[in-house]
Amino acid sequence: MLLGAPTAAAATNLNGITTRTLLSLNSVVAVGALTVIGCDNFTGTNGASLGGRVGTTAVACSAISWSINTGAWTLSANRARSGTAVSSVVTAGTSTANSTIGVTLTGVNTGLRFGGLVSSHNGVDTYLAVVAINGTPDRIELRLIKAGVSSVIASVNTTLVGTNTVRMTRQSGSVSIVLNSVTVLNVTLSALQVADLGVATRAGLFGGSTSVMFDNFFASNP
Repeated sequence: MLLGAPTAAAATNLNGITTRTLLSLNSVVAVGALTVIGCDNFTGTNGASLGGRVGTTAVACSAISWSINTGAWTLSANRARSGTAVSSVVTAGTSTANSTIGVTLTGVNTGLRFGGLVSSHNGVDTYLAVVAINGTPDRIELRLIKAGVSSVIASVNTTLVGTNTVRMTRQSGSVSIVLNSVTVLNVTLSALQVADLGVATRAGLFGGSTSVMFDNFFASNP
């Protein structure tokens, strides 16, 4: 399934994209400059690697091709999962540094697990990550990973549930994070942070537990 929990969703869940049904993306209409540029519902054979995978998409979504940057990523029950319980990343090209990306996370609300999204990835070891973390309390972090070294730019306490939708939008130095249709962080990057990220155009998934599952990934412009 695409773009959200398995119920009909409001158009606001995609920052203004309107569809006849967000579950199938059969009738995507761009509003202004906002256009879906790639998505994946992770349909496929259990155990198949995400490395080199071309995303399964609705007709209205462009195909994306995944590359594993760190860790091991496979399909599990038509969802994606990280095969290692450490920070691991898989990305696809979005063709633009300014984008909105989103995913549905399950299994992140217990056991000190974490998982999320990456944006502005340079294909090696520099990128932004939004990470949903189970803890006391639960929290959402925005991190900058520069040459493999991670720093927390901003953090907010929240409550994670069984199924969570996470969305991150970056436009130059402005970053916003939405959890379950509620904006939880608005961050302005410094000029140095923007320079560190450059014009990198890969986006994808950030894994932190073998029990966290990812579904309904999408990237839109912006």
